[in-house]
Amino acid sequence: MTRMMATLLCVTILAASTIEVSRAGGTAADYEMANRYQRSAEQGNAAAQFYLGALHSAGIGRPQSDVEAFRWFLRAAEQGHSEAQLILSALYTIGRGTARSDTNAYRWASVVAASAKIEETRAGAQQLLDVLARRMPEDDIVEAKKTIDLQQTPTDQTRPTELGKNLSEDRRMTPSPADIDRRVQSLDEIISRNPRDAEAYYRRGQIYSQKGEWTLANEDFVQAGTLNPNDAEALNNSCFTGAVIGSLNPALLECNEALRLRPNYADALDSRGLINLKLGQYDRALADYDAALRAKPKLASALYGRGKAKLMKGNLKGGTADIEAAEIIDPNIPEEFARYGLP
Repeated sequence: MTRMMATLLCVTILAASTIEVSRAGGTAADYEMANRYQRSAEQGNAAAQFYLGALHSAGIGRPQSDVEAFRWFLRAAEQGHSEAQLILSALYTIGRGTARSDTNAYRWASVVAASAKIEETRAGAQQLLDVLARRMPEDDIVEAKKTIDLQQTPTDQTRPTELGKNLSEDRRMTPSPADIDRRVQSLDEIISRNPRDAEAYYRRGQIYSQKGEWTLANEDFVQAGTLNPNDAEALNNSCFTGAVIGSLNPALLECNEALRLRPNYADALDSRGLINLKLGQYDRALADYDAALRAKPKLASALYGRGKAKLMKGNLKGGTADIEAAEIIDPNIPEEFARYGLP
């Protein structure tokens, strides 16, 4: 059995039990393997995100961390990775790396049972659904079924890592206003039943952001980050929406915390760059945008923001070049920044 196959088997066992796992970090080869997966995962590769979650779960090449494992499985699941979706459902079932939530577990298992291409994966999801159905109140099952479309298979609801700034890439479908209202209402109902459902706040924040209702989005992302303080993406999105509405100092603290949790997190560096740009701290903005672009060289918002900062410092040639490069990647980027209060 290969090391990776052994890792995946270990993850499956973890998802079905509460066994403590080794905290050993592994060999130099393990670290190099994990680094390769990390680079690919950060670029959005769902398979790499899945394997990185497995490595964190087993403590191979990375420090063992249930929270980090859950985060990477979630990112893979949101891109339609069936095995990650099944593991995510199991992790919600036992509350490992996240708060226990039978409703979230049921939703993810339902997605897998309906859409997975591998028969064994569908069968595993159905077995999990049977277990959940025996212990869940009927009302909770009805609620889960009503909101299955909020899960990712993938759709317009994929978690944007740089919310708003590349929303056109994340929205593969444009929902109708009625569909958006229905989703908000469903999330309202979930939150009213469980005010500590951090993921529901996060999802509702996404929708408000898509509608340009930045204040409501910020309130939801702040709540999501408060309920799950290890969620760097929620912290980044509360930072970003705070920057948009002008709540700059609280937003700066949230970006700093996101970067403490995930050093070199390109989207958080980009968000902090926006804050520093608005604060008139142009040298700091340039440093943030430079760091973001080292991690994501084609990040249009960072290129455009860096161009703006260069122009403010009198670097006409460099600023113009960055702005033109950003507009090639995303022709709508000037309109985006105008909506952020930086025409």
